[in-house]
Amino acid sequence: MTLSFLKRARCSAVVLILGACHSAERGVPTESREFAPGVAAVVGSDPITIREIADAAASGKRSLTEARDAVLRDALFAASAQEDAPEEVTSATTRVLARAMLHRFAADARAKPIDDTELENWKQERFVDVDRPPGWRVVHGVVVVAGSSAPEVIAAARLYATQLRATVEPIVRAAAATPPVPRVGRDVFLEHPDMPEDRVAERFRIAMAALEHGSLDTRFEALGVVSADGRCINYGKSPWDRLLDEFTTAASALLARGDVSPVVETKFESSGKMLLGFHVIALLERTPEHRLDRAGVLAALLPEIHDSRAREAHAEFLERAGRRAKVAIERNAGALLEALALEEKPY
Repeated sequence: MTLSFLKRARCSAVVLILGACHSAERGVPTESREFAPGVAAVVGSDPITIREIADAAASGKRSLTEARDAVLRDALFAASAQEDAPEEVTSATTRVLARAMLHRFAADARAKPIDDTELENWKQERFVDVDRPPGWRVVHGVVVVAGSSAPEVIAAARLYATQLRATVEPIVRAAAATPPVPRVGRDVFLEHPDMPEDRVAERFRIAMAALEHGSLDTRFEALGVVSADGRCINYGKSPWDRLLDEFTTAASALLARGDVSPVVETKFESSGKMLLGFHVIALLERTPEHRLDRAGVLAALLPEIHDSRAREAHAEFLERAGRRAKVAIERNAGALLEALALEEKPY
């Protein structure tokens, strides 16, 4: 996004309360100063008072730290924007100016057309909602050994996995008569710690725990829903990560609740070490695909795309302002905020 009206923006000096860490990330030089009683910071010529931070915390139901950051961010933004503000807001006060500039970012974000590349990236990012493939909700038991292990250790791991499959398959098939845990809406693709355990998963886990494994590294995991191309269909997972091909090929070959895979062998790296995995996978349920056409994707994602563009422009603007700014910290800032916190909570 080109923001020509910002090209001359400047901030002569910025003094922040407890802002050293935030500013240091941008490479901003810092110094320490003392100000008049009750003044926590100065942005340009604009003083920021302790009471102002307290009022912002109360009105926004935020902590003092969150309120402090918001007040200073607005002040820095406004100080940097004043010289290049659009004509319609040049008569506004400093703080109102900051908000008006945010509206300008939002307007620019809405005005820019969305091309196919940008839309495709968003579809991949939000595929669970707009371009979801068929899925398989699975659990698995795995035994893991180092790739450099002696042949007899690898053979023992493979034998354990074979015994695990033989043990759990009849138990899991019997448990499959119990229906899956009911899920609705987003909960279909969210994993909640307090959600009841699926009967198939429970019986698999208990049977695996009872199987002797000696010194082998064995693990039981509920992986949620996976796609045939290796994505985890889960709101808490990155859409760019992929499970191992061997694993997802075996998982997506399962047809019905309670089906159990053959032993699946994988090779993967963890903490710089090559490991071998021997997996047994059980299917809890299948989930249908859900794909929207271009118009449907736009309807679902347009507000989020516009918001993301505006936030990115805002962040880039503040980053530039932060690099130009000279930052100084009030010597007694910590004590001032601590005293204010005690004043607000007298107990």
